[in-house]
Amino acid sequence: KGKMGADSEMVPQMGTAEWGRMNRRRAELIRKKLSGELTESEREEYETLQRLSLAAVDASFPLPELY
Repeated sequence: KGKMGADSEMVPQMGTAEWGRMNRRRAELIRKKLSGELTESEREEYETLQRLSLAAVDASFPLPELY
């Protein structure tokens, strides 16, 4: 289970199988990006996975409010 992200995509909950699959794919795309082998569609996928990953971290570890 996860939460809906700002762009209506499911944000996987940290520690779940979905989170692990997302991060494995994200790592694969990062390696391709670093080697200059990322296609345009993979770049779009990478950006989506980055956005989802950051949303999951923000949801799990929100910043404290500043007064």
